[in-house]
Amino acid sequence: MEHPSAIRETKDLRARRYGLTRRSRPSAHTVLRIPSGQIRPMSYNQDVLTEEDKQWISQRLEKVETALLTEFHKWASPVELRQKSRAAAIRALDTEVEAISDRLKNLEGR
Repeated sequence: MEHPSAIRETKDLRARRYGLTRRSRPSAHTVLRIPSGQIRPMSYNQDVLTEEDKQWISQRLEKVETALLTEFHKWASPVELRQKSRAAAIRALDTEVEAISDRLKNLEGR
């Protein structure tokens, strides 16, 4: 557990970073509550986004999606090849085990 002075120092640093003082705390509609229960100011106001901002965000998201899909396919192709080759090897082993099992049953039956 953190020392109380460390917690106070952290809160002070956070307040300075966001320009918050006891008098200038943001109102409820301009803050964001994160899962840990802390409240911090929102970095933007959704009502103020221009069409240019929205277009830039869409383009950036498309680039990120493309990059993620490209990296996934780079990773998935070798994995799929290994999986297919291993599946073929397992099928071959299954055939051999079945043949050996049949031979054993024949020997036991005599």
